Amino acid sequence: MKLKTSGQAARPQQRPGYLFVLPWSLDHLGGVNEVVKNLIRHMLAEARMVPLVMDGTLPNGDANGSGVEKPSISLWGPWDELRPARAMISFLIWLPVRLWKLYRLVKAKNILVINPHFPTLSCLHFALLKRLGLFRGKLILSFHLNDIRMAGQLKGWSRQLWKMLLRAADVMVTPCEDLKKDIRLLDGSCQGRLVRISNGVTVEQFNRTFHELDRLPLSIRSKKVVLSIGKFEERKGHDIVIRAFQRVAKRCPAACLVLVGGAGPAKEAIAGLIRDCALETQTYLIEDVPHDRIPIYLHHAEVFVLASRAEAAPLVLLEAAASRTAVVATKASGVEEMITDRVTGRLVAVDDHVGVAEAVVDLLENPGKAEQLAANLYKYVSENLTWKHTYEGYLSLLGFQDQRLAHKGEAGREQGRDTDSAESPTFARCRNTSF
Repeated sequence: MKLKTSGQAARPQQRPGYLFVLPWSLDHLGGVNEVVKNLIRHMLAEARMVPLVMDGTLPNGDANGSGVEKPSISLWGPWDELRPARAMISFLIWLPVRLWKLYRLVKAKNILVINPHFPTLSCLHFALLKRLGLFRGKLILSFHLNDIRMAGQLKGWSRQLWKMLLRAADVMVTPCEDLKKDIRLLDGSCQGRLVRISNGVTVEQFNRTFHELDRLPLSIRSKKVVLSIGKFEERKGHDIVIRAFQRVAKRCPAACLVLVGGAGPAKEAIAGLIRDCALETQTYLIEDVPHDRIPIYLHHAEVFVLASRAEAAPLVLLEAAASRTAVVATKASGVEEMITDRVTGRLVAVDDHVGVAEAVVDLLENPGKAEQLAANLYKYVSENLTWKHTYEGYLSLLGFQDQRLAHKGEAGREQGRDTDSAESPTFARCRNTSF
């Protein structure tokens, strides 16, 4: 099928579209969604590309109340562990219809980039779209930990399908260097297309005034808070935090433990461990806190603890940094890229509840040390790990060197001039193709 050039296009002034793809609703709480929401926010502010979100929910023309269009095309992959033959047959039967719908969407919205976050095998539709020449933009796969870790555990035909998807991608993005290893283990040919783009934080969002602390329970406000935030699941290490706090409480009776997390399979086990350790009166288990309330808890904490067994680049560490809260963390994958022991925080071995306890007590008993570590981490994060840095990293995949290019383009539009000179050749070639 012959593609129309910009001279032949019916809508030569249409801005290119950038399609984000999620396997769940953008309304859900979680770190992956925060990444997408902040990329969208910067994209809307820059106004060079038009963001769209495909998250498998019903179309409503507005993703998460942001004014972003949310097209809906039901996609599912060719593999199901329980019904492999049925899944493949269903995939093949519906494949022509889905490809046609995707092609129509790409053409109507002039989509330049398709960017699945937490990709699944349903993204093979986009790979096939490229293979058939129906999409000539960029396919960027953004991995966030569990996605590629689960794929790496597969064997046989399902593993081969993942290799097909990886080989179709123009770029694969990870938030930390360590996660690249998992992709290479799945397919060593990916090496030259792996890019690390760190997650970020909006520092200003966490510079809250302390009068908002009156929204916390009085029983928490009157104590020294040791805080941990993370979904209630085994890999987040809440059990390590609880066992560590059992030791902390004996040396710092004025301390309390606050566990904030999303609903997860380990919640009942966590509650049971709190009872077994006789910490019911000193521990608060708080579920599904809206993200805009997280700064309130961080500001009131003396120490933030992340005892995860596995991580990529946890957003909550960046948020603790932006709140100027001292951090104790385990040496899970990705964390050591963000924290330098005894310089920007304290690092201990994974599953070492004694080490966590000692580090927490040290910071509670030496507030000057805690304040200095927090200040160092704040400086590092505010200068290197903001959402602006993340967004500029994604822009660079399209040929931009930094956001100043976008500013030049905006200035050109204001003066009514052609802005192609402000674009890289890569971006200009893609933008001037009407799909």
